[in-house]
Amino acid sequence: MNKVIILLFILLIPAIVFAVDPKINDVTYEQPMVNQQTTFTVHFTPDGKSGVIRFVDNGYLITQRAFDYTMNTIDFTYTWNVRETRTIKFYFVDMNIGDDTDLLNNEWQRNIDIKTGVDFIIDTIQISPTQFTPDQNMKALVTIKNIGDENYSGTVPVDILVDGNFECQINIDTNITMDGNCSWIAKDTNKNTASINAIVNRTHTIPEFSYTNNSKTLDLLNIAKPDLIINKIQVSNQLRRGVLENIQIYIKNQGGARAENISVNVYLTHLGSKYRVYSQIIPEIFVGNSQGINVVYSFNDIGDYIITAVLDADNTINEAIENNNEFSLKITVVDFNFSDIIKENDVLRTQLATEQGKTTACLTENSMYKEDIIQGETKYKGCLNNLEICNTNNSTKISNWMKEYDANNTKTYELQYTNLLNEKKNLEQQCTVNTAALTDEKNQWSGLVIGALLLFVLWLGYEEWSKRNPRKGVNMHG
Repeated sequence: MNKVIILLFILLIPAIVFAVDPKINDVTYEQPMVNQQTTFTVHFTPDGKSGVIRFVDNGYLITQRAFDYTMNTIDFTYTWNVRETRTIKFYFVDMNIGDDTDLLNNEWQRNIDIKTGVDFIIDTIQISPTQFTPDQNMKALVTIKNIGDENYSGTVPVDILVDGNFECQINIDTNITMDGNCSWIAKDTNKNTASINAIVNRTHTIPEFSYTNNSKTLDLLNIAKPDLIINKIQVSNQLRRGVLENIQIYIKNQGGARAENISVNVYLTHLGSKYRVYSQIIPEIFVGNSQGINVVYSFNDIGDYIITAVLDADNTINEAIENNNEFSLKITVVDFNFSDIIKENDVLRTQLATEQGKTTACLTENSMYKEDIIQGETKYKGCLNNLEICNTNNSTKISNWMKEYDANNTKTYELQYTNLLNEKKNLEQQCTVNTAALTDEKNQWSGLVIGALLLFVLWLGYEEWSKRNPRKGVNMHG
């Protein structure tokens, strides 16, 4: 038995001593950023083996690199162009793994986020005032925004350029706010407009995902000058030869100053010939106001014409924009055709018949309403008559009722008065009888009282006499 154990031990010694375990230990890399190359360093233990390590992204093979037993790191590089989450994997292939003691450590897999990092843009730009004149104090209020997926803590510079020239800088502390302002003095550039450009991180001192979206431009109008334009030329839909036609021209001052002594010239171009048909001087047009003129003209020939209106033809007015003072309109003049007039008259006659029908229907309806009104007036007058009769009858009845009421009340009052007089006489008689009886009774009581008093006085006198003259042997109180 011991010999068997010793034999097995001898057979297992090579397997224990010469066991191999190639493995991928780790993969190190910096945060992958969009449009930036990322390097992945694979750390592995070949354990005397040689083979290949493959790099897979979301299940697709990107590349592979060979190694031998003397190596322990291999670098892989890749660039993503979109922001998203990816699944990457590195693993061994093309290796004799029959004697690999642990196959579970032959690969490394992770989910990674492809980020854009910091990415600043100009969110809003406001210029005050919105229009300018030379030597005016100007102010820019700028708001920035980080549209990237990485926070930034620090100061971000924003430069303000006017027509490409640096004017002022705003330093925005992102720990506190995302906006700021700066001021400058407007210059006379002899231009109609000024281009205001706000640029964040103009010198690229802060690494960003993209520098192409760091600016925003705003154009301001130089309002130190007037700006005359012709809005439109308006004529009738059909122009006829030999008929006086109206040509209406609308002019506007869209600049920043009043325009004075404005010359207006109207030209016609026909069959290659151009000639002036109207001229006028407009005294003034204030800022933002419009002025209309009406040209009455009779065309001698049929065909195509070009009407051209020109403002300030001699350039005597210094304007913000000098090349917008002309406006043209192509028209067609037709012959004075009686058939067209007849057709128009037929249309008008049809329209007139329709309107006459409407008028007749309206008159009929009004007639019906008139009859109703007449009947209503008759009923109203009848009601008034009935009301008057009713009032008369009621007045008579009320008068009769008042007379009857007064008569009844008079009789009632007379009877009550008589009864009261009789009752008064009875009471007076009763009072006389009662007074006599009381007098008799009073006299009787007075006699009794006087008698009693006399008796009392006599008794008192007798008592006093008895005290003074006592009688012997006689006991008065017995």
